[in-house]
Amino acid sequence: MNIRYTTTRLEAIMALEERAMLVRLSISQWYNRALDRKVAEEVATKYEVSSTDSQDLYIKTLLPKVAMRNVNRAISELRTFHYANTLPWQDDSVRIISSAAFFSYQQGMLERKMTLETEVEQLVANYPSWLKHARETKKGLFDESQYPSAQALRAAFGVRITFLPFPHVDDFRVQGLSEEQIADIKAQTKAELTATLSQASQNLIDRIYERLYTLYQALEPEKVFRDNTVTSIQETVELVERLNIADDERVNLTCDAVRTEMGGTMIPLLRSDPTYRLRVRAQVAELLNTINPNYKDTKQ
Repeated sequence: MNIRYTTTRLEAIMALEERAMLVRLSISQWYNRALDRKVAEEVATKYEVSSTDSQDLYIKTLLPKVAMRNVNRAISELRTFHYANTLPWQDDSVRIISSAAFFSYQQGMLERKMTLETEVEQLVANYPSWLKHARETKKGLFDESQYPSAQALRAAFGVRITFLPFPHVDDFRVQGLSEEQIADIKAQTKAELTATLSQASQNLIDRIYERLYTLYQALEPEKVFRDNTVTSIQETVELVERLNIADDERVNLTCDAVRTEMGGTMIPLLRSDPTYRLRVRAQVAELLNTINPNYKDTKQ
């Protein structure tokens, strides 16, 4: 097995605006927490600490965690899908998405957004019961003014997805700057884009590496593993290929090597044949050491 890595091609940057765009995900939510100044003052008085000078705070949960569990899970799944199907950009709130992955991203986000909306509606429907529960359990700590109305609770949740064009360096024009100044800015921008693309490509390779390493650990003798531990590798390779906006040769070679070595893996045999299992584990170790030669845990 031989994977030869080369640097990201600078000319790929020039066509990125045709193959990629930027996407920003904004999620608003109700955080189910409130500051109780009364309790903070009572604690300061009890321990003879000036409430004016003290910076100690008392943060309380308004509703029990179980009330928010499904909503929080839906938000987490929305974010996880967003990050899995996009690449890092300079700003954490903005990510890169390839045109090849756009449709599956849009459909996946829409499905998870609808799930979140359903869970929010369920929370709002149960809100009167949760308020009653809070009155009975919080007792002296219950403060009606800290709880939103059902309408305000619903309005606190929202998902906004904004798509932006990928920057075109050669179209940079600013009045009042000399050609030399503009050329310097373009050169700096191209250098930053090259670094960003390199980071994005490494992010894709790291995804494959992490999946392979999970499988390597799972294939220890006598250890139980799920089918998804194996099948997720092929799924990750397919996603990585869609997200490879720079057509980075490192990424292409890594995907080809993994597909060649792992494509015919038979899950039933991994469970029933110890010799086959060890052979596949050795193949995974070789892939890991090829992708990251400095990682010694998988040295045979």
